[in-house]
Amino acid sequence: MGLTVNQRSLITKAKTGGGSDLGVSLDDQVCCYLLATIVKDLKLEAHFPAIALELPSFFGTQDLQSLRLERVDFYEFFEKLVGIRHDIDTYFFCLAILHKARLKYQRILQSQALPTIDQVGPRGLLQYGTISTQALVGFLFWRKWMFDIDNRAGQETGYVFEPIIAYAIGGVPYSAKKSPVKRGGQDAQGR
Repeated sequence: MGLTVNQRSLITKAKTGGGSDLGVSLDDQVCCYLLATIVKDLKLEAHFPAIALELPSFFGTQDLQSLRLERVDFYEFFEKLVGIRHDIDTYFFCLAILHKARLKYQRILQSQALPTIDQVGPRGLLQYGTISTQALVGFLFWRKWMFDIDNRAGQETGYVFEPIIAYAIGGVPYSAKKSPVKRGGQDAQGR
């Protein structure tokens, strides 16, 4: 049967990492794991008796790097699965987006620097005298640290779920620059 141009494009986008140093690419073994997760989720195991589907859970506690399925040809697997269910390409793409975001966030947590007193010190002026100085210093460090992690998580969450939601409702995700929805007024840019 062969894959369509659109399906090949989705596969390329799903496998390709982002433009930043923290971007993540997916290889065939990871993509096979994602397809096997779809097979398991949709209860299509009877169609794939040769593939061992004793997989770790996608949302389990194992190391994300271990989510791989070896010795399976990705393109054959994908093509057979699309032959069974025509919407598998979108499902695969959305699952790949989510997995890449999880891997990227893991990298963020490993590489993000801890805040310094220069970054959190000025906030102490607003709370000075309301609690002990020693407690205030500890509190400021913890608040800054948690804010940094949560702020980055919020950014990544927005980036990952926008295209997934668009595909789930049958739409097409657009960046702000390419969006057909524009602001009103004279300088109608973005959305």
